Amino acid sequence: SDTARSTMLPSSSLTSPTARLLPLLFPCALALRAPLPARPWNVGKPSFSGMKGPGRRVSAGFRALVPCVPAAPHRGMLQRHMSSPAGETAGKGAAVQKEELDKAGRSPSWWKLPGVEGVPLEHHTDRYGSAVVEDPRLNGSDTSPEIFSSMLATSMDGWRAAGVRAIWLRLATPAAAELLAPAIRGGFTPHHAASDHVTLTAWLGKGPSRLPPGPSHFIGVAGFVVDFVEGRPKVLVIQEKSGPAAGIGLWKLPGGLVDPKEDISVAAAREVWEETGIKAKFQRLCTIQENHEVRGPGREGSTD
Repeated sequence: SDTARSTMLPSSSLTSPTARLLPLLFPCALALRAPLPARPWNVGKPSFSGMKGPGRRVSAGFRALVPCVPAAPHRGMLQRHMSSPAGETAGKGAAVQKEELDKAGRSPSWWKLPGVEGVPLEHHTDRYGSAVVEDPRLNGSDTSPEIFSSMLATSMDGWRAAGVRAIWLRLATPAAAELLAPAIRGGFTPHHAASDHVTLTAWLGKGPSRLPPGPSHFIGVAGFVVDFVEGRPKVLVIQEKSGPAAGIGLWKLPGGLVDPKEDISVAAAREVWEETGIKAKFQRLCTIQENHEVRGPGREGSTD
């Protein structure tokens, strides 16, 4: 990488005042050396149940953890029989569609429930009592703001009558940008946005909204890489050429932000490679630090 230079420091130097600044710059530090074998556990019977928290209606109880033999991994695919060609029976010569499962072994659409009948906007409901609008007409040029306002008002009446608690509406940008104003006038508020869409919500339940807030956390990782080749442990550190630590002579751990849908262990090894050219393997999580006073227009108001 041309953004930093690196070196190895003796581990004793981590007691210096400069070293104590490292956790402030990288709140999530991970040790990278060699993978450790996983220890699987089973969940035993609950010792007692009937616990209730102040905020949610759930069933809770303590359960014992007991060692177990790991089960054989599933194939990660779901076979779903489709309609067979004419003259053939199902199961013989029938087309088979394979669908990737999530990490819990479920279909990606497991949480989708049927929508409310008679509602003009295409949607589905979920297990939280919400309606999620998925209408392709909203992301093209066929639906004017006036038509959308009429469809939205009729849909809102139908959802209220059916006892739906909340509505999720996602509008593509810039294709559906002109529908933002009618949606806000119809009772929706912006929830979060990305480069290609804006997501809005409307709370129809009793009392204040219980919907989760928009994305509020950024995750940074740093690799704590130790070298034992020469017998004396040394720690890999870098000096940045840009950023908050540039120009002050600070040696710090190599790291950066986790990419979307990236595991923190993978991110730590990637950042070490990008900034130093050293390939390291994740071993364990060393420490975590939170910062609720993040500066800058890109992350202001979030937690790092």
